[in-house]
Amino acid sequence: MRIVLCGPGYKNKFAGFYYSYDKKFLNGLIREGHNVIHFRDRDESRIAHTSLPAIGNARSNQSLLEVCEHFRPEMVALFHADVVTNRTLDAIRALSPGVRIVNVDCDALIEDHVMKRMCGRGPKVDLSFVTTAGEPLARLRAAGVAAHYIPNPTDPSMEDLDAFSLAEKSADLVYVSSYGPRAAQWAFVEDVTRRAPGVRIVGYGAAKQRLLGRAYFEALARAKCALNWSKYNDVPLYSSDRIAQLFGSGLCVCVPRSAGFQRFLGEDDAVFFSSAADLAQRLTRILADGAWQSIGRAGRDRYRALFSERRLARFLVDATFGRPLRDYEWADI
Repeated sequence: MRIVLCGPGYKNKFAGFYYSYDKKFLNGLIREGHNVIHFRDRDESRIAHTSLPAIGNARSNQSLLEVCEHFRPEMVALFHADVVTNRTLDAIRALSPGVRIVNVDCDALIEDHVMKRMCGRGPKVDLSFVTTAGEPLARLRAAGVAAHYIPNPTDPSMEDLDAFSLAEKSADLVYVSSYGPRAAQWAFVEDVTRRAPGVRIVGYGAAKQRLLGRAYFEALARAKCALNWSKYNDVPLYSSDRIAQLFGSGLCVCVPRSAGFQRFLGEDDAVFFSSAADLAQRLTRILADGAWQSIGRAGRDRYRALFSERRLARFLVDATFGRPLRDYEWADI
């Protein structure tokens, strides 16, 4: 199938974020045998202007139309393609009759600006996909947007560590976040540290300096366990895409029970906790008896089996073209 994937390229933070959500779908679609053009809408805009973003954005949209005129895509997938206008989507349909257009967003649907963005794009696409379930997804559908829940994919060519098998460890638990030092996320980490003084806990990002690129994976490799603690831990099945990076890299991942990932992962695949005290106790135990290694291996294997880049790409295409979805464990969400 001919597919145009519109999304970020490799400029600015994306130079170091080469393992981003959209790039895994790009790999998955190609590995599934599709002919995929990666149209980098933001990069095209920057290339086309120096000080006038409006001109750059217009030229980026024109470049996309030129691609579609010649390529005649059967599917267009938008991944945070904010430069692409709804008017351009109408023009693509005229150039390529029968094309299916979808919008995929991995930001928390709880945020008002994300809901507004999804609702603004919804009427112009055939289907929308979000990584948030529960009440926010219900509200999006109630607003008239045809939407599916979609998990965060992992890609073994990107998450290429087997952290559970590496001998050199300088941390028992790693937490990576871009939140400021006074954020509630860091207060939680400090609480765990107080309750488990014997556990070596290392954090990155409190000064809002993101750990990116290979340095990020090197930091993961030095740890036994990792904390997946998002901004919204009580929203069903929401997590940033870090969850896929941690599980895919083979760390023993600690996940709050309130997020509901027990639907997919068993007690042997992750450390599920309900409070800082609970996490401190569980960490102390699995570090003492060495269970972190078997949990890391099992979690990686289970997450890859469920949410590989190829399987998520397949789901994206199947859902877009109305094919049966009974083989996907999240299809009824």
